[in-house]
Amino acid sequence: MPVAARKTTTPTRDPGALLVSVPIETSPDLWQAGLDLCEALNTLIADAFALYLKTKNFQWHVSGPHFRDYYLLFEEQATQILPMTDTIAERVRKNGARTLRSIGHIARMQRLAGGRGIDRREMRETSRSA
Repeated sequence: MPVAARKTTTPTRDPGALLVSVPIETSPDLWQAGLDLCEALNTLIADAFALYLKTKNFQWHVSGPHFRDYYLLFEEQATQILPMTDTIAERVRKNGARTLRSIGHIARMQRLAGGRGIDRREMRETSRSA
């Protein structure tokens, strides 16, 4: 008995969409749910990169009597944040979508406030909540 060929269903979506292809026939609702998930994961990756850079920025500019403690704290946090991005990006690719492609893409998608330089009050509050 011959094996039936699989159909590839490609939903219509705006040009530049995250979709690559999925070799099975699925409902449009399932496609949309998958795209929404991948978009949310890409936003999470962008947030993780922004948080990593912000944490390193704090580490590079820490000073004062507790310099060593804060320096090591920020180093530990940064060391935990960066590997997360690879794991999440692999999940996005596994779901058939594209990941972030540039620093500009990260800047457009990230939701964290910042980019205005070091604010010592913000630095203290961030380290206390850790």
